[in-house]
Amino acid sequence: LVGCGYAQCRDVLGVEGRGHRHVFVCHYNPQGNTVFVTGSGQFFSVPAFKWAVDDEKRCSECPPEASACYKGLCYAPSAAEDDSRNELLKMKQWKIEKSVDSKMIEKNWRRL
Repeated sequence: LVGCGYAQCRDVLGVEGRGHRHVFVCHYNPQGNTVFVTGSGQFFSVPAFKWAVDDEKRCSECPPEASACYKGLCYAPSAAEDDSRNELLKMKQWKIEKSVDSKMIEKNWRRL
């Protein structure tokens, strides 16, 4: 279950004062935080996700069933989207290979 919701309320439980309040909540799976109860009876929560330190690590731990990444969130791509992604990857690989080939040709040409 993935989704976000927005509501504008007059009063929000636990928020002092009157007036309009804006509430924006997102729900991702696995749901919420993992909560542990310590030996002293206190609650200890661990986020259900890991923060990426930099852009390269975003979506680095996506499960196989949700292998696509959009702005740091894992999701399951549609079949058509998966095909498009595979085509893009092939094109990128082809460009890399062409780039390597042209560099090799240039390098060898200079030797002559």
